[in-house]
Amino acid sequence: MSLLDKMKQNIRETTGYGLNAEEQYERAYQKGVFVKDYNAAAENFNKALERFLQENNAEMAQRSRANSTLYSLLN
Repeated sequence: MSLLDKMKQNIRETTGYGLNAEEQYERAYQKGVFVKDYNAAAENFNKALERFLQENNAEMAQRSRANSTLYSLLN
């Protein structure tokens, strides 16, 4: 892996820029739920919701919406 590829990967992991819906959903757990930052979890689930809706994945969009609401309430 070149230095440029490593930098791109690091930026992606740090900012969440360029993640697909599944990666955004997983990020909600890693950067929110697992570290008990429920505001970040709700925001990331909401971003995942938007991406799942763009992909026409209704089941995962519904899960993302439910998780976003749940963690908003917990926050």
